[in-house]
Amino acid sequence: TEAAKEFAMKGFLYFAIGVFGLTAVGCVGGKAIERSYYSIQYPMEGIRSTQSVPSSPARIQVDRCTAAIAYDRQEIVYRSDPHEFRYYWYRLWAAKPARLIQEQVRGHLKQTGQFTAVVGRVADIPADYRLRCHLYAIEELDSAEGRWFANLDIGFTLTRISDRETVFEKRYAGKQEVFEKRPVFVVRALSALLKSHSAELSTDLVKVTQDIQQSSPLDTPTERDWVVDITNHSNKD
Repeated sequence: TEAAKEFAMKGFLYFAIGVFGLTAVGCVGGKAIERSYYSIQYPMEGIRSTQSVPSSPARIQVDRCTAAIAYDRQEIVYRSDPHEFRYYWYRLWAAKPARLIQEQVRGHLKQTGQFTAVVGRVADIPADYRLRCHLYAIEELDSAEGRWFANLDIGFTLTRISDRETVFEKRYAGKQEVFEKRPVFVVRALSALLKSHSAELSTDLVKVTQDIQQSSPLDTPTERDWVVDITNHSNKD
């Protein structure tokens, strides 16, 4: 009958409203999940060269760092399968990891004191070389045996500004096991890997720029060469 239908419809509405009310109370009254933010960094003590003068005459501009699309975001990546990417929605990088790495590498190279100058994209002095990097992977790897690893894979390219020739290109990759299974310890391991990669990069850059200097002295870049193109530039808690 119409009365029975009306009664059933009202009952359904009251039930739906009740469920919604309980859900809303649970969201509002429940404890909010706080987001944690991490930075990839390490102390600079002990990095500086003991030499009183720079080992290389090069002035290096550390330019932008790009990233593979799966890592070009703030959420920390974790994987247990080569074909599956997952993200910590409540554990994030303080900025996109490529930006954090760019700043840390620039600070590391400058701190070594092995180069005449190390500058950013905008600086008061001209540079001889432009250093760019590409982030291939920065992640937590979870093995089938229950072991955790930090994985960091970065490529660097050094270009001579005067003729735009690529004079150096190398990829630095490494994994480190994490015995304390918490994301913060993965971040610490990634920081240690970056420190190792940056130290190796610094040694390589000194050698390549020294070799170039010995074969042909550096030319001072023109104002046109120095212009920086700024136009280009399943879930788990």
